[in-house]
Amino acid sequence: MPNVTLPAVGVVVATESASGAEVQVTRLDIGGSAGISTVSGANPLPVMLSGAATDEKQDEQAALLDAIAAAVATAANQELQKSVLDLMLEKMNSGLSVTGYTNITSAEFTRPANTTAYSAMDSVANDVAAPLPISFENSARVAGGSGYVTKAKISTNVSTNNVRYRLNLYSAAPVAVADNALFTRLWADRAILVGWIDFDGMTTEGAGSNAAVSITSSVRLPYKCAGTALFGLLETRDAFTPTSGQQFSIELTVETN
Repeated sequence: MPNVTLPAVGVVVATESASGAEVQVTRLDIGGSAGISTVSGANPLPVMLSGAATDEKQDEQAALLDAIAAAVATAANQELQKSVLDLMLEKMNSGLSVTGYTNITSAEFTRPANTTAYSAMDSVANDVAAPLPISFENSARVAGGSGYVTKAKISTNVSTNNVRYRLNLYSAAPVAVADNALFTRLWADRAILVGWIDFDGMTTEGAGSNAAVSITSSVRLPYKCAGTALFGLLETRDAFTPTSGQQFSIELTVETN
């Protein structure tokens, strides 16, 4: 390896011949302030994998990567690949904190255009002939998903409607009960009944208010949807005379898994 003297300076620079030209030779020093320590085959450049720098973890990571590299993508060893990847995910996620997702799902309906009085425990629904259950969409992130109801709110557009209500919740659509009929709890719905939420008497505020509301946050009701929705049937716990076409809005706060 010839040396080249820089003109007018007199400094000797190490070079190597390549394609008829001289190429400067440089060396990587990892000695730091303690002195010169040139990188070589006997003194390799130190490399550390990300994460907690322990010999044990580096050995585990190297072993997992070697297993993946050795696996050929054939039907015979796809299970081995899956097992190795699952193990890697377990190692990577160890100590990882995962939390649920809070969502608000709501539904509205209008009762029939009549003023027929309700008795305690009557159904409050959208129709007499063909009632529909109340549908709370996106109560689960995926089909068959689960979670908790942590808060519920019921509102109506009649400020004087200060009665108590019960919202019966189901994991799939139940058979709806006709408006103003006595609410019936059916044996056939036992597998889909999640539970119920009791609301205190609805309240309003001063003159000019045109709504009544009841909110409960003292609830943590677990559920598992058949699809992604919860379903509800509303009943009154007190007798009252409604307004024709009275409107209701029900809102659920859910924590989905």
